[in-house]
Amino acid sequence: MAQSLVWKTCLRELAFVEPHGSFPPSPQEATGEEYTGFDAHRFLVEVCSGLHSPLFGETEVFGQFRAFRAAHDWHPLWSEFFDAVEEDVRKLRRTHLTDIGSQSYGSLARRHLPDGEATVLVGGGRLALDLLPWLGDRPLTTAMRNPAKASAALRGVCELTPQALAANVRAHWLIAAPVSNEELILLWERNPARLVLDFRAESAFPAQPAHCEKYFALRTLYAELESVRELHARKRAEALEFASSISHRRSHAVVHRPYGWEDAFA
Repeated sequence: MAQSLVWKTCLRELAFVEPHGSFPPSPQEATGEEYTGFDAHRFLVEVCSGLHSPLFGETEVFGQFRAFRAAHDWHPLWSEFFDAVEEDVRKLRRTHLTDIGSQSYGSLARRHLPDGEATVLVGGGRLALDLLPWLGDRPLTTAMRNPAKASAALRGVCELTPQALAANVRAHWLIAAPVSNEELILLWERNPARLVLDFRAESAFPAQPAHCEKYFALRTLYAELESVRELHARKRAEALEFASSISHRRSHAVVHRPYGWEDAFA
């Protein structure tokens, strides 16, 4: 059982450290925050509820967390902690995140992609699987670094190389993996893209990249939802207060924990 495990999303990396473990090495310039005990519980509930996502209230991040949890063996203290987080995420969503409009990356993809046209989906992780049901029966190629690890649900799996993607000139692209900008430019030099929807958040191109006709970063897609931002601001404030209150209530519950959640880091 590892002393620390790292969950990587499109937005952030969260290191979960066992009692008496140490944080994994990170680049010298990297900065971060440390959460312990019930503060860790509160923050993870907020993240898994989509309260810190560019697309407010999105559901994909919770699925990604559950898949990450299921993929590893955990200290028993973590299992209790994660059970509480999942329970409280569901409570928060039922209480504060209903009727907030269509809030998923898949709904944004379907809104922009023309029906029936060839599409390249970059990535084979949780986000790619969450996007898949929204892509319908269009011709689809799923490009990833290690096709041998592809889920059986993915279609048209190939290696993420210009040669493997040679038949996809002028296809639409969905970027659902932490691929570098340099790698994408190299791919598009050989296989020019039409519409590109980039779900990498902070890693997105700062401006329209070469070799694609249209490019939408996640920040641009999110701006389309301007009409509901006021509602989301109110919902977010209420949801953050709810997350804080349920963590506070748990901190005062009478539960025997020989080590306590103060050993938990996120």
